[in-house]
Amino acid sequence: MSLCTLLLLWAVPSAEPVPGQALPVSFHFAEEERADDVLAITAEEARGFVPQEWQPRMVIDGKLTDVPWPGRPPTAWRITESLYLLHDANATGHIYVWNATTKKLTDHGRGQPQTISGVGTLMLRKTPEVLSAGNASRTWEMVDFNPMTGQPRVAWQQVADKDSWMAFVGQRDGAPVLRYDDGFITFRAGQAPIVKQVDLGHWRPVTSDAVRGSKLLLLGSNQPEVFGYAHNGKLPKFTTEVGPLDLDDGTIRKIGVVAGSWTGHTAVPHPYTNVAWISGEEADRLADVDGGFRGPLLTLGFGPTGYVHENTLRLWPPKKMDE
Repeated sequence: MSLCTLLLLWAVPSAEPVPGQALPVSFHFAEEERADDVLAITAEEARGFVPQEWQPRMVIDGKLTDVPWPGRPPTAWRITESLYLLHDANATGHIYVWNATTKKLTDHGRGQPQTISGVGTLMLRKTPEVLSAGNASRTWEMVDFNPMTGQPRVAWQQVADKDSWMAFVGQRDGAPVLRYDDGFITFRAGQAPIVKQVDLGHWRPVTSDAVRGSKLLLLGSNQPEVFGYAHNGKLPKFTTEVGPLDLDDGTIRKIGVVAGSWTGHTAVPHPYTNVAWISGEEADRLADVDGGFRGPLLTLGFGPTGYVHENTLRLWPPKKMDE
């Protein structure tokens, strides 16, 4: 699998983790490629008199479920040949598993998908707050799927402060890399999680595909304030620092700055900077023989985009992006 979708779920509290616990010998994640066209998901049709408060339910492959229709079909990903992961991004944010053999839909709580590269469909689940001895905490869990039943299974747990924050930022040699408040955790199947504490300061990972080898791509936070430029039409030019973090020794090396831009589709313009890795092969394909640049930069959503060369760890194209 080339990409994956990361799901952030909210669930009931669970037991505290065993320190240094080994991960499962293998993970089983759902495919990243969407399977929306495989399942026929529609709304229940009204029959006869329909009261004002009536709400249609979801119908999957002709089977009427107990789940209310969310307004549009949920996103689907395949777990196994007969099991599918569904996400209702329109109404409740809930995650479901559909068994195409038994025609059963199981609710697994709320979630938010996120895409990373080269692993599978991960679930990072956090519990509601728990108050103990005057301190509020919550438990984070990394969850994969039992390939036989499709049920989520906890592969890793961590009790953290109630205001803690975690998100996957990519993969290193096939092992998911998780950012948490004070650093990063690498998950290699069959081993204990590898924890690296790093003070990022004003730096932040660029995307959920920020890792190449031992390097994690970071952006600085030197962006202009949003308000003050909303209505006068004078949006200033600005740049943002770029630097890779070494996941082995925790050092950050600034390699330059990239030009930022402003959103044009929002009521109030917002500053943003998009930077991504570019492979040597892709850079060679786009570069002129004299090392220049042919054509527009590839877009990462909207507006100008900068790149960092995976092999040289320099901003690319050099003539346009280096200081």
